[in-house]
Amino acid sequence: MVACRYFLLLFGLVSVGSIPAVHAEEWKQHRYQADGFQVEFSGQISVTETKMSPETQKVVSRSTQYLQDGGSYAYIVTSGLYTKTPNFEGGVKSGNASGACEKLEGKPVSIPGADQGREFVGTGCKSGRWLNRYFLKGKWFYQILAIWPEDGDAESARHFVESFKLL
Repeated sequence: MVACRYFLLLFGLVSVGSIPAVHAEEWKQHRYQADGFQVEFSGQISVTETKMSPETQKVVSRSTQYLQDGGSYAYIVTSGLYTKTPNFEGGVKSGNASGACEKLEGKPVSIPGADQGREFVGTGCKSGRWLNRYFLKGKWFYQILAIWPEDGDAESARHFVESFKLL
């Protein structure tokens, strides 16, 4: 139960505002060697290391969130290094529950270096539409998430999610 609550905390999402935004910015690749990945963002990003209780630190060695908040949309990567191989299915289930999507369609996806991968497209979510990928690499668990309005820029969301690569 603690692990389930932790996944909700770790992969809990920021609220996405309703201010319209234009995606006119240029995509730039960012490499995060310490967390083992690279991804493209199209604007300002914030990097936040997750503060963890001593109990959580027994399970998670490190967790960081990378966020581009575009007002009406958000691009998010959350990386977590665990002390043991994480429960991939449990992480996927908890992450998807956060979106409260009316419709969620999933399929396996693979990228070089990943042990497992899954993609989900959600509509009717509490914050609009979702494009969500999860990857497991050894003791690392990654969530790559684009959230945008129902009438927003699905092409940019797809670009962001597909730009994620493991190092």
